[in-house]
Order: sequence, then structure tokens, then C-alpha cells
Amino acid sequence: MALSIPKRACVGRPGISKKAVISSFIHTKTEEYLESLDDDQWQVTSYDPQNRSVCIDLTSDSGIVHHVALTLPVVSTSWRK
Repeated sequence: MALSIPKRACVGRPGISKKAVISSFIHTKTEEYLESLDDDQWQVTSYDPQNRSVCIDLTSDSGIVHHVALTLPVVSTSWRK
């Protein structure tokens, strides 16, 4: 089941680059998909660092815009001593 997105979740300034979003999903299908898109096919619309949520708009070849919310994975540093 898809998670519901709060009404104001995708409001605000981007505050994160496309490259940072892509690199957050290293070695995943999400990274592969975002890398496969042309630069003009998607844009970051907002970023909430507290919840690690990024909202993006994907534009299809027919011009339809799809709003997508992603949660950035947690980077663990537990291996560091």
C-alpha cells in the first residue's frame, strides 16, 4: 500500500540538487531510473531534511506531469570507530 503524503509535504524550496538526490540512492533501481531521465524530464520541487523527503515532478513525453515523493535512505556510519 502506498503511503499517504501530507497536504503540505511538497511545499517549499528544493534545497537539494538532482545529483545529490541521485547519489543518495546509489546502487538502486531508483538511481538507475533517475539517471535514465533527461535533465529536462524531471525537477526537484521541494526537500524536507528533517523527514528526508524529496518531492519531484516527472514530465512524460506527452507533457503529463507526475508528482512523486521520495524518502532519502539513511546513511549509516556505524562501521566507523
